[in-house]
Amino acid sequence: MKKGWEYKKICDVCDFQGGSQPPKSEWIDHEANGYVRMLQIRDFTQSRKVSPEYVMLTSRTKCCLSDDILIGRYGASLGKILTGIGGAYNVAIMRTIPDETLLSKGFLKYYLMSSIFQNFLLNIGGRAAQAGFNKEDLKSLSIPLTTLDEQLRIVSYLDTTFANIDNLKSNASKALSEAKALFQAALAEAMMPKEGWEEKTLGEICTIVGRIGYRGYTRKDIVNNKNEGAISLSPSNIVDGKMNYSNCTYITWYKYDESPEIKINEGDILIVKTGSSFGKSAYVDKLPHKATINPQFVVLKDIKSNNKYLAYQLKTKRTIDYINTIVSGSAIPTFSQANLSKMTIFIPSISEQHQIVRHLDSLSSKVRQMEENYSKTLAECDALKQAILRDVFE
Repeated sequence: MKKGWEYKKICDVCDFQGGSQPPKSEWIDHEANGYVRMLQIRDFTQSRKVSPEYVMLTSRTKCCLSDDILIGRYGASLGKILTGIGGAYNVAIMRTIPDETLLSKGFLKYYLMSSIFQNFLLNIGGRAAQAGFNKEDLKSLSIPLTTLDEQLRIVSYLDTTFANIDNLKSNASKALSEAKALFQAALAEAMMPKEGWEEKTLGEICTIVGRIGYRGYTRKDIVNNKNEGAISLSPSNIVDGKMNYSNCTYITWYKYDESPEIKINEGDILIVKTGSSFGKSAYVDKLPHKATINPQFVVLKDIKSNNKYLAYQLKTKRTIDYINTIVSGSAIPTFSQANLSKMTIFIPSISEQHQIVRHLDSLSSKVRQMEENYSKTLAECDALKQAILRDVFE
């Protein structure tokens, strides 16, 4: 223990208050007298996408100030530290009420962000993520304290240091966004039709296959790993326009072999035909195991062009705009294989296709390297923050 510091039970220096869940009859979508903004997790994590909602202010309403420190109580938001907005807060949020003669809000915030507190929450009886936590669960937890003056000095240091780290993350994000924009500009330029290029329909240059009317799998069709069956690819296996096999579903060999299963090979092109990610596509490369597709896909086979060239064509704005015109259904958007086959594709000579693919592959490789560097930067920044917090609180 550092000189002048002492441990105190966190519930002795801070109260914790759960939120309320007013009935929907008390909600409105605009400001009004007698109403207060209703805060949910998404108001903090997706503020740009959320339209504020308001609830009637009653004796049951639990409210917070904009500088209060709040904690996510359940599931994926367990332990998420929220602040910066005042209003009423719901049952998925816990409000902290520190004794500010002993514990400053800023010092408390950084403690709650630390791995000490976060790991404690994750290990409350092995059930916190599902059932959430309450004040009683925190009674055994201690917090290291120093004088208020020292707390404020530490908070000032952490504010400055964390702002510098966040600036580094922001710069890395901006550089990656600019690189992706440059690639899209290069893609548009490379695919701009030129003299001598042929215009063909997609149906003329490949075979489009899918599983029409197929209902998918039952529980007995699913197996635990690749030694027991084959991969069934889903839209989640396409990440940033590329195949990602890190989270695959496996089905029995029997299900893989029976009709109408479609066998996927390296060089095929997958297009999502139904659901919220319709139109998303990817070239199949480095296939790690025998694979098929689930009913959300169509697959392009027997391609009479450079396969990667066609895959790049499918990522152009022109192609995406066309797919948007053939989609129907508001609940579950989808398009037909027949309409997809009518889409026009501009085809240069095979030698020019190879040249375009080499150029775009080179640019894509650089963007992918930047993505890897960006992910590494984020991980290192987050690890640095936790190392600094451990130095303060351990």
